[in-house]
Amino acid sequence: MQKQPGTHFNAYDDLFSIRKHEEEDLQSLINHVDDAVHRIRDLRSIGFTLDKLDDELASMTLIRAFQRTTCFCNRLKSIVRSFVYAKEYTIYLKSIVRS
Repeated sequence: MQKQPGTHFNAYDDLFSIRKHEEEDLQSLINHVDDAVHRIRDLRSIGFTLDKLDDELASMTLIRAFQRTTCFCNRLKSIVRSFVYAKEYTIYLKSIVRS
């Protein structure tokens, strides 16, 4: 699996989007969540810390909150390729919210 920003974003988005379907049993749901978590773990850098996780979760929350805003989505697409660390991305998102 490639360790690129878009792939990382999509892995988190997949995890946060998991919902139990009516016909799905609990074990199937648990397996689905486990698979999503393993994809996220595979994308982590060697020096990944809880502080970085906190930053990434904050970024994902902001991204998901603005996801349906066309202007935001256009900006997101243009910067996600250069996204290196969640902390830098959080700073950028905060500047968008302030403007």
